[in-house]
Amino acid sequence: AAGETLLTLDFGGGTLDFCVLRRHGQDFSVVATHGIGLGGDHLDQLLFRRLLFPHLGKGQVWRRRGFDREIETRFPFEDFEELLVNWAITYTLNQNRYTTPVMDCIAAGGPGLKQFERLRDVIKHNLSYLLFARIKEFKAQLSTTERAVLDIPEIDLSIPMQRNEFESLISEPLTAVARALDATVAKAGLIHEDIDIVLRTGGSSLIPAVHRILTDRFSGRVVDHDPFTSVAAGLAIANFRQLKFAG
Repeated sequence: AAGETLLTLDFGGGTLDFCVLRRHGQDFSVVATHGIGLGGDHLDQLLFRRLLFPHLGKGQVWRRRGFDREIETRFPFEDFEELLVNWAITYTLNQNRYTTPVMDCIAAGGPGLKQFERLRDVIKHNLSYLLFARIKEFKAQLSTTERAVLDIPEIDLSIPMQRNEFESLISEPLTAVARALDATVAKAGLIHEDIDIVLRTGGSSLIPAVHRILTDRFSGRVVDHDPFTSVAAGLAIANFRQLKFAG
């Protein structure tokens, strides 16, 4: 009968979790669970790296005066990368060993001046958290419209983007989502046609490309829970604790 086998997908901030449930009257049993360490936060970090790093000095040259000539080296942006994308520890960039090369590059002028001024402002005002907040807004807009602008006036930056450009930026994570989904169904010993209802929940399940992955496989069977309450995941967890559910 319809509604006997459910697949839940919970695409939260830190992880992507799947559960296949079988309904027996008023009870549910867990057939299989699967999860990968991919969440909305990973997508945000990917966007930060791809979209913001080039505007913060990545790939720029560091010109310094030597004793008898000017020395050109690549700016050591890799020293800054992990601290920039982990906003809780970005404040640690406010140390001389990081700020001195940035100020040197600003003093030297040159083609990368604007990028280094932005990097200085991000460090000085500890803006990483704000940058991530803007990225999240931008990502949400691209879930509802075909085009959005990542607008960050604090560092004089505005990046327009089409939804299809965004989808190609996150193509690797999207492939991982599709693989994990197929692996879950296989782990349950089922084929896609055996799944009667798919419940999607978690903020990142709203990304149209994620929804497409589901509808390609389970056309007409994908149901939305309120994406910010993981009802289905809660159901599975409660089942592990041997709780009974009313139908």
